[in-house]
Amino acid sequence: MPQVDNPEPAIEDDGQQGAFTDDERSVGLARASEEERFQHDREWVKRLGERWRNHHNQDLRLRYDTGKVLNDRFGPPTSRLPRGERVMEMLAEETRLDESALNRMRWFAHRFPDFEKFKASHTDKCSWNKVTLLLVELSQQEKKAEAAKGTSSAKRSKPSQEVQKIVRSLQTVAKALPTEQVPVDEVSLVDVDAGLRKLCLALEASIGRNVTISIAQATECVTS
Repeated sequence: MPQVDNPEPAIEDDGQQGAFTDDERSVGLARASEEERFQHDREWVKRLGERWRNHHNQDLRLRYDTGKVLNDRFGPPTSRLPRGERVMEMLAEETRLDESALNRMRWFAHRFPDFEKFKASHTDKCSWNKVTLLLVELSQQEKKAEAAKGTSSAKRSKPSQEVQKIVRSLQTVAKALPTEQVPVDEVSLVDVDAGLRKLCLALEASIGRNVTISIAQATECVTS
């Protein structure tokens, strides 16, 4: 009889081959989502680049619109986003502009939310160079105001620190006194009274207020 080869056993699919773990699925979805955003950014940058290549007599308005659309997409220029930086690089390449120029456009739109109102209130700022100088001036004014505010806060906090120093000194004196009553005769009271008067004068000089300290039988009163 002719010999019949035994057929190889079929490979059973146990459901494990080609399967992905939850982490692998998450990574795959994240990569796909990132790639989709990247492609969308490229298309958006390309459209904006076409506007720059075809612009005519709208130089200042186009710069404003560019800054506004960047801020609408990535937030104000006061915060920096990694993805936004990548798009800025692509946009700089597409429009042949420096990233610093694009950042100034963002600040232009950030400081002046309405372009028509800007034109009405800054009739002499009709060129991008003049707007750039204005932005630098505003930035310098803002920094000076912040510095002045910091100096003013420091001056206001200084008296508070000095007051705390006085309080600590008084607390130190109080802690140094005996906790139990000490017999004092009339002669010793004169010395105690002299010491209190010195403390009173020193406290008045420190806080600029009248301070009265008096000694009575088994009582002591301090008023200001």
